[in-house]
Amino acid sequence: MGQLIYCVEDDDNIREIEEYAFIECSKIGTVTLPSTLTEVVAGTFYNCSLLSTINLGDVEVIGASAFQGCSNLRDVDLANVVEIKDSGFNSSAIITVSLPKVKKLGVFAFYGSALSTISMPVVEYIDSYALSSIRAKTIDLPASLKTINASAFASNTLLETFTSSNSINITNDCFALDKGVLYVKNLSGKYTLETYPRAKKDTEYTISVEARDAAGNRSEKAQIVVRTGNSATGVHASTSTAATRKLIVNGQLYIQRESAVYNSMGQSVQ
Repeated sequence: MGQLIYCVEDDDNIREIEEYAFIECSKIGTVTLPSTLTEVVAGTFYNCSLLSTINLGDVEVIGASAFQGCSNLRDVDLANVVEIKDSGFNSSAIITVSLPKVKKLGVFAFYGSALSTISMPVVEYIDSYALSSIRAKTIDLPASLKTINASAFASNTLLETFTSSNSINITNDCFALDKGVLYVKNLSGKYTLETYPRAKKDTEYTISVEARDAAGNRSEKAQIVVRTGNSATGVHASTSTAATRKLIVNGQLYIQRESAVYNSMGQSVQ
């Protein structure tokens, strides 16, 4: 099957391409966009299954679902891009990305993609599921981050650790890393356990938590030990205190006891 090469010549009159203009065009293989274009709008190349090469020119914004489902698009130069909107590269074949100017990643931005390596040195906002179900083993979080929404890194079965400037232990105004485990600062100013890497190599990880009795009153400190294993979930938890009722890691329930509630939310690692 032949591939179509689509090239739009530079023209001051070309400022925009309509939404979903090339949706499911199964023969487009190579695309060159004009330098006058600053945004690839919603759904422009949605499900273009043979698209493998695109020259974005001076594009600064990747619209919602612009390249969603592009199952042959493995490499894109995003040097000028400052924002990737919802599902921009959802389920694409992109493997490595450098985002030197990107400040915002929308919901599902790279969800379900083949992404294994990502550099995002100035990103400030990572929305829910933006980097979920990808293939990265390490995700480096920059100090520029101001917001990490819930489940931003969910279901990453190959993820071993988070780092920040090559460190696995760091605390700032947005997040904290404790041995490569991600905590996010909540509205009360404390740190919430957000993501325990699914493929973390440590055989044991201990979380200090504040136990509560049945009435919700604060009790003694408890230690929760998370152990990795070969079960379906890959994570186990054990504790010696009866005050613990449940442990949630990556949004899944791993342990439940009969008495009062334990909540990892708001436990500082400082």
